[in-house]
Amino acid sequence: MPALLARRNPVVPQGFTYRLVIIFVSTIPSPRNPITVKRTVTNVGAPESIYKATIEPPFGTIVYVNPTALAFNSTVEKLTFTITISAIHEMNTGYYFGSLTWVDGVHAVRISLSVKTEFLQPHDDDED
Repeated sequence: MPALLARRNPVVPQGFTYRLVIIFVSTIPSPRNPITVKRTVTNVGAPESIYKATIEPPFGTIVYVNPTALAFNSTVEKLTFTITISAIHEMNTGYYFGSLTWVDGVHAVRISLSVKTEFLQPHDDDED
């Protein structure tokens, strides 16, 4: 069973990768205005665990995670991280998919990312 969970403790066969069902879905309104979300995860495995982030960004985006590693111990069971996603183009798109995976060398906890860029056309209040 994996050592890092976000909400509940499902039964997962030994040696399997657990796919965390937190899907980050967002519309990015502008390349100059990235979207940032905060998530908290709970370690339910070995007290001394360090998970490192691996990012597969959705097409046309830059994804940052902070911090890039989560270090749990006997007194730290919950940690918070942020995901920031920016568009690298100025065009409307459908949904593109990527992921953030936390890996400790034994377990892999994957968070799906779904992003759509939608740029709103500026309007002129003077027009009738």
